[in-house]
Amino acid sequence: MNILKNILLGLLLLFTVFFICRCLLALGAVIFDSHIRFRAQQREAFLRPQRDRRYMPLSVLVMAGTEPQALLATLDSLQKQTYPLYEIIVLEDCMKDSDVQALTEQLELLPLPQPVRRQLKCTPETAIYESGKLPLRLVRRPKTCLGDAWNLGINIARYPYFACIRAGMQLDAYGLDTLMGPFFQHRDTMTTGGSIRKASSARPSSLTTLENLEYNRSIPAMQVLLHSKTLLLFGGPSAYRKDTVIEVGGFPARDDGLDPGLTLTLQRHCRKKGQSCRIVYVPEAKGVLPPSDTFPQVLTCRRSWQEGMKLAMKDNAELLCLYRFGGGTLQYLLFLVFSLWTPLLSMVGALIVLICLFLGLLDNGLLLQIVILSFLFKLLLSLSVFRSRTEKVSLSPRFLPRFLLLWLQGNTLYRLRITIARIRGLFA
Repeated sequence: MNILKNILLGLLLLFTVFFICRCLLALGAVIFDSHIRFRAQQREAFLRPQRDRRYMPLSVLVMAGTEPQALLATLDSLQKQTYPLYEIIVLEDCMKDSDVQALTEQLELLPLPQPVRRQLKCTPETAIYESGKLPLRLVRRPKTCLGDAWNLGINIARYPYFACIRAGMQLDAYGLDTLMGPFFQHRDTMTTGGSIRKASSARPSSLTTLENLEYNRSIPAMQVLLHSKTLLLFGGPSAYRKDTVIEVGGFPARDDGLDPGLTLTLQRHCRKKGQSCRIVYVPEAKGVLPPSDTFPQVLTCRRSWQEGMKLAMKDNAELLCLYRFGGGTLQYLLFLVFSLWTPLLSMVGALIVLICLFLGLLDNGLLLQIVILSFLFKLLLSLSVFRSRTEKVSLSPRFLPRFLLLWLQGNTLYRLRITIARIRGLFA
């Protein structure tokens, strides 16, 4: 019995260290995020007058999805970009024929057979339509997987850089400029990725607000801390150097999201060749998504992200050896523990605390104080994020009840169900 108690106390100590490190990382991410935003504002004020003299041709790949209205909203935001030279390639594989016909008429697209240089392995297209007025092409293809679709778009792209976004995502007028900025600043930049947020609906939704809090505080914490030397990007708009992506074989042929597998593969490839590889997180490049219809839709998305991150880190575990226990090894381990394994470690840690409490190994008063301090710490972090990135609010008596209710939802039932969905993705 004493051995069991010692084992439980040891596990409790490890969970306490993990919990403290998580809190410190969250605090560091919020502080560093404020610093990044200040530096970005200064850089924007300096570079904006020079934008017309600094650009690289860019191909924007858009996954069409199933809703024509969502695709049209994305195309409308792309046509308003200030970036000087870019083309738009729409990849369609699951729309109804009637919807595609309506799109071709609305966008004035005409069939234009053209040769495609097959630099990446992918399923060939069935038809290509091109606009005579806009730099826009529509590519029809059989339904396969997401990675296969992106690889077809890379084969068709004419320019040396390409960006990937999905239908429904909208960028502000300077979105492409911001996303391409790191390629001008550092020659070893291979990939850049932006942040995401949910659009506000006519009637404010608690689910949308909770998602934005998660997008701005929990999900990008590691990317914010590592910033220009991050290992993983996922979810937001992203841009890539085409030649390097072709060298590594393109996107993995699966449906696990945009970035995790490719960014780690790029790191592994460059490390083997002795080249510098910079993966830059650009939070100012925001991709605005339409509000989620239901909570199960949110859970499905989180499970997919977790599964994609698991497969990406498993396929590129060789990075641990290639970095020879340097800074890259530390980054990989940080993502492994505080991104991939976090939901499982959190659930196991909570179970250990309950068992220790049941066996009388913990002081009730001390545990209560720790829980209260933890909730206050999370409250301050949520409030700082809520004010700076989600909504403009004031600490008025009228607002406080709503904020406290949202905060309680986000740290209890919402967080629990998200954690369970991520664990399911981890073992999928």
